[in-house]
Amino acid sequence: MDFVVKLTNQSQGRDRVFRATQYTCALSVYLLRNSSNKKELVSKLRSLESHMSGGRKLFRLGNTLHAIDAAKRTVRIADPVLCLSLTAANLSRSLYFLCDNLLWLRNVGLLRDVDKERWSLHASRCYFFSLLMSLIRDSYVIGQLMVQKARDKGFRRRMNAHLEESAEIASCCSPGYTQEYL
Repeated sequence: MDFVVKLTNQSQGRDRVFRATQYTCALSVYLLRNSSNKKELVSKLRSLESHMSGGRKLFRLGNTLHAIDAAKRTVRIADPVLCLSLTAANLSRSLYFLCDNLLWLRNVGLLRDVDKERWSLHASRCYFFSLLMSLIRDSYVIGQLMVQKARDKGFRRRMNAHLEESAEIASCCSPGYTQEYL
């Protein structure tokens, strides 16, 4: 029980519960769609699925501010590639959430003059750009790790070669040094 309370107190936890319910309803509707005696149940499940989807959108209203705050934090990163890619990813994610929020407001009837097709396209573009910037960041980090690993191998190789030349010095200077480490 404590796990459920802890999970639902977190925004990601709530989203997961709502998403699991939403997708379970969608699957149930799909499986029951041809049963003539289950029409009322299918209707209720569709309604519940719609409510879960709306609830998830409502919980996401604050994500725009979280993404902007994350962008403000990433501006201070010293590495220029990481700074640029993370800041751009967070800003484009905030724009995606803004577009998504406008679409949600239109769907619930609070805004009427929102062109759904245009804003959906903008949201998709922002989301794609955010993913692209995150992919660039991940590629850069992987490249940095590969360079570091190569440096470590070179250093280890030079150190082992030096230790082989003077094993008696290495045994008194390196605690636990034995020939098996070479």
